[in-house]
Amino acid sequence: MSEPVQLPCDFDSVMSPAQQVRWVAEVDWRDRDGLRVDDPDLRGRYAPRAEQLRAMVVWADVAAVLQRYVRWAIPAPRRSERAFWACACLPESDEALVLARVDVGPADVCTVTADDELTFSFRLGLDPLDLPRFATRAGLSVADLRSRPSGDIEVVLSAVGAAAALGLFDDEVIVRGMRRFNLDLARRGPCDTADRHSLTLADVLLAESDAPPAPAPDDDAYREPSIPGTPDAPGIDDALAEVDRLLAAGNFDDAREALTAALIHRGAQAVNDVDLADGVSREDLAAYALREVADAIADDDPAVLAWVPRAKLLRAESAGAVVNDLLVLAGRFHRRGGRPARGIEFVARALGQLEERHASITLLLVELGRCYTALGDLDAARVHLGVALRHASAEGAHSTRLAVRGALAERHLRAGDPAAAREDLLSALAFAREHQHLAVCLHLLAPLAWCEERLGFTDEAVSRYAEALALLDGSAPPGLLRGVLAGLVRCHDRRGDTATADAYLRRAEAMTERAWPDEGRWPCESLLDACLVARTPPSHDLPSE
Repeated sequence: MSEPVQLPCDFDSVMSPAQQVRWVAEVDWRDRDGLRVDDPDLRGRYAPRAEQLRAMVVWADVAAVLQRYVRWAIPAPRRSERAFWACACLPESDEALVLARVDVGPADVCTVTADDELTFSFRLGLDPLDLPRFATRAGLSVADLRSRPSGDIEVVLSAVGAAAALGLFDDEVIVRGMRRFNLDLARRGPCDTADRHSLTLADVLLAESDAPPAPAPDDDAYREPSIPGTPDAPGIDDALAEVDRLLAAGNFDDAREALTAALIHRGAQAVNDVDLADGVSREDLAAYALREVADAIADDDPAVLAWVPRAKLLRAESAGAVVNDLLVLAGRFHRRGGRPARGIEFVARALGQLEERHASITLLLVELGRCYTALGDLDAARVHLGVALRHASAEGAHSTRLAVRGALAERHLRAGDPAAAREDLLSALAFAREHQHLAVCLHLLAPLAWCEERLGFTDEAVSRYAEALALLDGSAPPGLLRGVLAGLVRCHDRRGDTATADAYLRRAEAMTERAWPDEGRWPCESLLDACLVARTPPSHDLPSE
């Protein structure tokens, strides 16, 4: 079925048109990005109803289904909360007892009712050719059929019981129909019931945790198997294997206890440095040891990935920052491995756990922007990096200010805009020179010269390349050295200085490594590496790549 042409709308500022298309097409992809905004007055107004719903025996089933629905069927649920969708606890109704409802734009899309049985009703759009197989499906009832301009048939699917409702999310046709329908509603305008939104219920529906609110399995809990080679101390391998076994089996309490013991064992030195007279709990002691683990594996991507589900078991407040680091490192791992969409999920999850003014926000946004750049969603990359730039300007840390400019240059190079990339590189270079970050200057000069070549600024490019060559030493990446030499050859040839070009060419030809950037764009990994270590990072900021 062809998609209708969509005109620009307010929702495009929340979720870009490219993301909207991808969200409908790729059922396995979820947009988890965004920071929630609290409203104490609104929260207090409807909190009693939420507590009343929590006290009901059916709460676990209601929470499990609604959590799955909001995660999978609401577009950009964190960023669009209240503005484009809302949820309600025990809303007034003339029909059967309505326990909860989710609205998008001008309409209700999911309703939970309790009469003789617990019933979940979902409004969605289906291709007419798919409708017959749902009309006869056991455990479902189909009602309220209407034709839609898109060609879909609008239907209400009602499932009796949580198991039947959760089973709907295993069907791609249903999930895609929910997504198309809800996206269309969001594009029509703001949510009509935003002033009755239950923030307390939304806390549960938007929570990203390993432990689900009900016996139903949590599709979102990350369950990568333990990867061989994780650098654990001798004598605790068996303990960590037991942690992973319990984690895979869903025995979170036992896994947490085993992990606490294993971490205390592994981080004996870190634990010994803690003053036990302060009444530190065992989980806090494990959190101290976890910091040691995170530092040890920062450059070991597979080990980071293996530690993500383990570390999230710890409830100690002091473990949160380390878990955040591991999530970002895991996101970076997926970006570097060619899976930027998966990287976005990890980094967005880390962002969602931080307050808006948290010290790590800028560097998380830099990594998120880089993931979007790698994905090719350059509009989203620009938005996130723009926010990062504002944060960096306010906080003034050298690494963040340099990293944002470097990430923006990377984005502009991906967009084929060397002029914009040059402006960001020039700004970063001026700052790096002012504060004498010579290593950063080296990595800025080479791509800056490369951009100036393409813009026809040959004399400026020669000057940059020559300065970069003077800063290069034996520890520099060989590809960078040969790339600088190749640039000097091209520039001197263009100026007609054949003898100088030949001299640089002989040096370049004596090397066996490929010259940066080969046939592609200038690689920015080393540039961002240098930016991120431009100052001594405080604990639990984004680790350098």
